[in-house]
Amino acid sequence: MSNIEMILPKYEPKQRELSMDLLRITACFMVVILHTSASEWTLIDKTSFPWQVIHFYDSLVRSAVPIFVMISGSFMLSKDIPIKLLYKKYVLGIFIPFVFWTFLCSVYSAGITDFSFSAQFTRSHA
Repeated sequence: MSNIEMILPKYEPKQRELSMDLLRITACFMVVILHTSASEWTLIDKTSFPWQVIHFYDSLVRSAVPIFVMISGSFMLSKDIPIKLLYKKYVLGIFIPFVFWTFLCSVYSAGITDFSFSAQFTRSHA
């Protein structure tokens, strides 16, 4: 037995939940369909057949994000975590970036700054 084998514990991979992996893969494809169907949303006449097809696909895959939230929740339920640690470690870790980005987007959308991301992008890549 080498020195490294004596120091490091033997790695044993965790047992994967196939159903959750398949659900994640499905939700990933749903997100891709959601984004691709939404790209033409405003460019097509709302009374046309292509708009109805896009709307159908868009409506069909809207549940992708809630599926990801439910998958995360199912893994959280399987842990035995005290409520104080749950709020400190997980909720606060989500809440602080959420507040930061909400503030930043609010400032941008309120027009407090004259910086335009699209104008900046087109100037630098023209």
